[in-house]
Formats: sequence, C-alpha cells, structure tokens
Amino acid sequence: MISLSWPGGSPENTALIVGIVFAAYVGALWFAAVVWTARDINSRAADPITQVVAVLLVLLFNFPGLVLYFVLRPTRTLEEAFEHQLEEETLLHELRGVLRCPRCDGHVEQDYLVCPHCAAALRVACAACERPMESAWAACPWCGERVQQAPPSAPPSEPEPESAAEPEPERPPPSEQPVAERG
Repeated sequence: MISLSWPGGSPENTALIVGIVFAAYVGALWFAAVVWTARDINSRAADPITQVVAVLLVLLFNFPGLVLYFVLRPTRTLEEAFEHQLEEETLLHELRGVLRCPRCDGHVEQDYLVCPHCAAALRVACAACERPMESAWAACPWCGERVQQAPPSAPPSEPEPESAAEPEPERPPPSEQPVAERG
C-alpha cells in the first residue's frame, strides 16, 4: 500500500487554514459592505439618525441586513432628488406660463410695459386704447388701430450750446491787433 501525505500536514490543519481564509474573506466582505453602506446612505440621506440606523443594520445583521438596507434605502441620492425638484419646478413654471424679463430674468406679468426690476421696455402701449402690445405688431389686436412705424431716424446731432445763439465778434489775429491790445 502506498501512503500519500496530505498537503500542509494533516487534514485538520488544512481545514483550519481554509476556515481562517474563508472567515477572513467573509469578514472583509462584511467590512466592505458596512463601509459601502455608510457612503451610500451619506449620499442619500441628510438625517444623521437615518445614516446611523442604516450602518448598524448592516453591521449587526451582515448580508441579510444589507439586503434589508437595499429594500429600505431612499431611491434617489440627494443630488438626484435636487435635480428632479429643479426639473419639476421648471415644468411647473412652463405650464403656468410664468413670464420672465429677457434682460434680468425677473418675474413680469403679461400686461407690464416695463420690467419692474430693471426698467427694460417689454411692450408698447397702443395709442388708441392704451393696452399693452408687442413692439413688432403692425396693429393692435384689441382695437384694430394700425401702429405708426417710425421712420428710421438719423443719429441725434449734438445740441448747440446756448452761447452759439449770440455770435462773438471776430477778433483779428494778434499780428493785426493794435499794440495796446496785445499785452
């Protein structure tokens, strides 16, 4: 009979080594699950009590606790929830027809002629009924009054000073002035 020796000594020693390696592996996975849970719940909840409970759940119950955490955790991260809230607010503003000033993005109403925040001209008043209308319209939709399109104006000239109304008497050059006046 040929006797074979067990690698590592006896089968009991090998089982002990395999058990230690397996326990270390499971312990490392458990520790990784606890760290991952702490980081994940930190990105999903701002409440410190919720964060502590989630970490303790995985720490005490190991992998069944991790499965329970997956079921109970918030579906969105705080960043995703904030982005979703911004999207909802934007959609609500669009659905309500909230008007904004093109210059300062301030809230304006449909009948405002100027922005109350930056005084930018938004619309013009109809000459006949004085209702607000867009500056590009050719006629008022309420009274039918045709809008007088102003001809393109020349650039404004500089106003003449008041002293220009009374011309000064011309003085001859210094060479032609009498000697008594030159001094």
